[in-house]
Amino acid sequence: MRILQLCNKPPIPTVDGGCKAMLQTTELLQSLGFEVHIFSISTPKHPYLENEVNSNFITSTHLEHSFINTHITMGGLIQNFFSDVPYNVVRFYSQDAALAIQNKLEKHAFDIVIFESIYMCEYIPVVQKYSDAKIVLRSHNIEHLLWESRMKEERNYFKKLYSFMLSNKLKKYEVKCFLQFDNILSISRTDEDIIQELNEKANTFNLPFLVQEVAQQSQKSTPTFYHLGAMDWQPNIDCIEYTLNELLPQITKVNDQFTFHFGGKNMSNSYKEKSSKNAIAITDIKDAFQFISEHDVLLAPVFSGGGLRIKMIEALQHGKVIITTALGASGIPVVYNNHPCILIAENRDDFLQHIFRCLNDHTFRQQVSSNAVMMVQKEFGFSDKANALKSYLTKIEAEHRHCM
Repeated sequence: MRILQLCNKPPIPTVDGGCKAMLQTTELLQSLGFEVHIFSISTPKHPYLENEVNSNFITSTHLEHSFINTHITMGGLIQNFFSDVPYNVVRFYSQDAALAIQNKLEKHAFDIVIFESIYMCEYIPVVQKYSDAKIVLRSHNIEHLLWESRMKEERNYFKKLYSFMLSNKLKKYEVKCFLQFDNILSISRTDEDIIQELNEKANTFNLPFLVQEVAQQSQKSTPTFYHLGAMDWQPNIDCIEYTLNELLPQITKVNDQFTFHFGGKNMSNSYKEKSSKNAIAITDIKDAFQFISEHDVLLAPVFSGGGLRIKMIEALQHGKVIITTALGASGIPVVYNNHPCILIAENRDDFLQHIFRCLNDHTFRQQVSSNAVMMVQKEFGFSDKANALKSYLTKIEAEHRHCM
């Protein structure tokens, strides 16, 4: 089976969760024996960096890309005001990219085309015109819900109004996209339920971020806390601000030895200036897994955003204790075998209670860590999901051939 993967940013380098999810899908499909081709949009925020892409990967995926300047402009906003297509979607469309996709479709006969997120859905017409392939949507988030939650947290009136208008337009567009696909891959079971409510005829398949192996590390007797995430994404900025302003002063009143290490790409220099012995900003993290391995508890007060957070899965994979909100843990079981595998907090007092218990009860942390590892092996294991995905795609392709 030959599959074309249409990506709204290069899967490599894996600078964020979306890149990691797309790359894992590529590797998963290749491991199943499918021939995978990738066409990717590259942008100023996510450029194509050829020196960071292995030549074997380029060859094996027939990787092609097209650059689009996605910078927001006032002219673009005004021009888009009366359009049904949201501005943050239309920015990923260009005639050059459409022509490049057309050329790829004319050169190769594909069985399935996977659209990685609704941001590639403006290319549906060109795919349907130049290919008989079955189209499949890979939903990375329920995008309009992400913007709705951002709107609720926004304090600036004009930004709040813009978020309100965008989330409404996004919802209409996203529902339209869901209705255009008979087959949709969701990033979490929570998202899968929402998609099925919006398109009850959709044949959905839950494809979360998967782990091939766990590398559980023992919890240290004196734990250190951390947060890792791209610092050009508002929900991550909000996490750090909440921790530094709402939690840290209360914790250090009781425990002056408490340490919180936080980092991520594109971090503002102002955070480095705020560093102290209790809150340590790290602007240059060369090895994310090394950074995770050095700490014990992921502190993630998430109050906006959506979708499955890959940093949560990576933390669980390493046996880290996670303290987050129900929104932060969306799509991930928080209880396994009747015991907690993630600690849920919804306000400052909840967070402080969990933090102090983690500081004072090593046995409890170790139990949560062990339970987290068992859960992630069961729910996010690579091999079982790979076999199920192969059956799902093979059935789609067979049914499509039968109908042609």
